[in-house]
Amino acid sequence: MKNIEQLEKELKEEKAANQILNNQLQQSNEELQLIKDTISNINYMRGEFVYSINNSIRTPLFGMVGLAEYLLNLEKVSAQRDYFKRIKSSGEFILTTIDDMLDFFKAETDSLEITNIDFKLRTCIDETLNKLAAIGFEKNINLSYNVTADTPDNIIGDPYRLRQIIYNLLRDLIKYTEDIEIFFDIDFQILQNNTVQLDFHLKSTDSNIPEEVLEIITEIRENSESTPIFDFKEYGINLALSEQLIRLMKGKFWIEQPENKGAYFSFSIRVKRQGNQAESTLISTESSIKGTTILIVEDNATNRYILENILIQWKTQPIIAENNEKAIQILKKAKLESRNIDLVILNNNIPNMDGFELGKLIADEFNDIVGDMMLIASNGKRGDATRCQEIGIHAYLLKPIQQSDLYNGILTLLQKNENSNDHVHLITRHSIRENLPESD
Repeated sequence: MKNIEQLEKELKEEKAANQILNNQLQQSNEELQLIKDTISNINYMRGEFVYSINNSIRTPLFGMVGLAEYLLNLEKVSAQRDYFKRIKSSGEFILTTIDDMLDFFKAETDSLEITNIDFKLRTCIDETLNKLAAIGFEKNINLSYNVTADTPDNIIGDPYRLRQIIYNLLRDLIKYTEDIEIFFDIDFQILQNNTVQLDFHLKSTDSNIPEEVLEIITEIRENSESTPIFDFKEYGINLALSEQLIRLMKGKFWIEQPENKGAYFSFSIRVKRQGNQAESTLISTESSIKGTTILIVEDNATNRYILENILIQWKTQPIIAENNEKAIQILKKAKLESRNIDLVILNNNIPNMDGFELGKLIADEFNDIVGDMMLIASNGKRGDATRCQEIGIHAYLLKPIQQSDLYNGILTLLQKNENSNDHVHLITRHSIRENLPESD
C-alpha cells in the first residue's frame, strides 16, 4: 500500500496538472473571446463602412445620375448632350461597381437576398444593354439579343439581380472579345404552378477566355457553396457572385467554349408569370404596322436575323439587303415594277456608303416609291440629327434598340405618312417615349 506521503504527493501533482489545464482552458477562452470580439468589431466596422459607402457616395451618385438624365431630357439636340450622356454613363458604371462591392460583403455573410416583384423582362434586358452600349462601342463590339414573341414578358422575380447577372457576364465576355459581336437569346419552359424557367445563352463569336479563368469557373461551380467569395480573386469574384445569385434564383450557370466558335456563358433562372398575362410588349394603338413593306439594309448577319424575325412576328413584309449595292438593286426593281416600299431601315455603319449617303441617294432617286426612312446608329454623333433632317430621314434610333421603341417609331412614321400635311420633327427614342400614353 502506498503510504500517506506518496498519496499526498500524487494528489498535489494532480492538482497542479489540473491547475495547468484550467489555466490553459481559461487562456483559450480568453483567446476565443478576443477572436469573437475582433470578428464582432470587424462586422461592426464593415457595417459602418457599408453604411458610409451607401450614404456618403452612393446617394450623391444617384443625385448626379438623376440630374444628368434630367438635363438630357431638357437638351434634345444640344451639343452638350454628349457631355451629359458621358456623366450619366460614368455615374451608372460607378454605381454598378459600388453595388457589386456591397454585394461581395453580403455574400461573405450569407446575407444576399432575392426580392420578388412584378417587372417586364424585355425592359429589364434593354436597360442592361443600354448601360453596356458605350463599353461595347469603344471596342467595336456589336451587342444584340433576341426574345421570341411568345416569351412571357410580365413576370415576377428580381429585376435588379437579373440585370446584375447579365451585366457582369456580358462585361466579362467583352473583356475577351475584339472587333466582333456578342449576341444572346432566351429560351423558356413553362413549369408547374405558373413557374417559368428562363434560359439565357450569351454568345461571343470570337472570345479567347484564358485557361486560368476557365479553371476558376470550374472551381466556382464545384466549390462556390463552401469557398469564401473573395478567395476567387479578380475575374472570379464577379463570376462567383453571379453564380450565387443564379443559385438563389433557383437556376444554374455553365460555360461552353466550342473549338473555333467563341464562348457561351449560359444560365437559367426560375420566375413566376404574373396573374394577368395580357402581354404588353408593344404599345398598341388604333393603327397597326401589319402588312407594311420594310426594306432592311444591314451588313451584320445577326442583326439581320433579329430584325427580320421581329418584323415577321409583327406581321410586316420585310425585305433583306446585306449591303448597299443589294439595297439599290431591290429599289431599282421595285421602281420598274411600280411597287411601293413603305419604309427603309438604314444602318449607319455599312462600309463604302454609310447610312446618310444611301439615304441621300434614296431621297434623290427613289422618293416616289419609298414612304420614309429610319436610320439606326451604333453611337450618336454631334450633327447627326441635322443631317437626318436635311436628307429626309425622319427617324433616328441608337443601338441597342428596345423593341417597343422600334415598333412605335415605325408606327409614328406610318401615321405621319397618312397625315402628310403634318410637320414632323425627327423621331428619336426620347420623343417616342414622351408621346406614349401614360400607363394606369
